[in-house]
Amino acid sequence: EQARWKKAPAKRWMPWASAAAVLLMVGALTTQTPWLDRWRADYATSTGETRTIALADGSRLQLNTDSAVQIHLSAGQRQVRLLRGEAWFEVSKDPARPFVVESGAGSVTVVGTQFSVAQRQARTQVQVAEGKVQVSAGSGAPVYLEPGRAVEFADGQLSQVHGFDPAAGFAWRQRQLVFRQQPLADVVEELNRYWPGRTLVLGDELREQRVSGVFDIDKPEAVLKALVYTLNLKAEHYTPYLLVLRAG
Repeated sequence: EQARWKKAPAKRWMPWASAAAVLLMVGALTTQTPWLDRWRADYATSTGETRTIALADGSRLQLNTDSAVQIHLSAGQRQVRLLRGEAWFEVSKDPARPFVVESGAGSVTVVGTQFSVAQRQARTQVQVAEGKVQVSAGSGAPVYLEPGRAVEFADGQLSQVHGFDPAAGFAWRQRQLVFRQQPLADVVEELNRYWPGRTLVLGDELREQRVSGVFDIDKPEAVLKALVYTLNLKAEHYTPYLLVLRAG
């Protein structure tokens, strides 16, 4: 059961809080609507949900929160299109039928391996746990990733290949989130993907404050209490689905 923010006692609305609510509405209207992706998808998850799917070729994929995919298996190719969100893939070996994951303007091609593909608006990240994958974007040369390596692409451009922490990168599969010296703004942005409603962080200095920790996705109130206590924050609820964090 998804957790829901507790409703706080009524408070006098401040002008900046009203402005924040307006910005949220504008942001929601300018981003791609989740229901449209879910309508187009063969498989999808809602906010806070994960789901494991067994494919006819013996491969398995696990969808993270708010994710959607289209799947096409043919005699010559196995194709998955990530419409939104994030997915983990365990691909059965079949040299005669490459397994291709498309996301945005790029693609990942494998024969048999374990890896994840995450889409954040126009940017896609690929992380490899086992085997070797080929990542292509635009007209440039593809790159090849081995275990423990990752790459991002956006607008047809590939980033430099780099390492990553598998314990953090794949923690969501165990319903956890791991952060290591990451800005509070990035932490809250990631947490917002898993819980209903929206949390905002006010103040540039506070947004850049570093956070480390292992958090349980299914316990949002405990996570927020830990952040408020550790960073000496003020947490102000303005609706059951709007929380504002500011310096204490």
